[in-house]
Amino acid sequence: MSSLNDGIEGFIPVSKLTAEYIKVPADAFKVGDEVPAVVTEIDQNNRKIYLSVVDYFKNRESAELKAWMDSHKPGESGTTIGEATAPKKKATKKKAAEKPAEEAAAEEAK
Repeated sequence: MSSLNDGIEGFIPVSKLTAEYIKVPADAFKVGDEVPAVVTEIDQNNRKIYLSVVDYFKNRESAELKAWMDSHKPGESGTTIGEATAPKKKATKKKAAEKPAEEAAAEEAK
């Protein structure tokens, strides 16, 4: 439990203190330890804010991953793996029926 301004209490459930299992907070923390946390829920009626250390680090990892992914989008660095491994298309000759009328008339005039 943490006291915040204006009599609002900040509460971190034991399951949200660490990613590893602990029975009681004293197993991993001392009174007065400062921990990074994010707000996960606001209970206006009881003037409580629920916090999570675990979600703080998940969000941080997600933000770092998103930033990395945004800086490494496919196609921005040149050829993609899909383009590099795609089978090469063979050049085909157009059949007379596929040629435009003007090309066909020019060939017949020769």
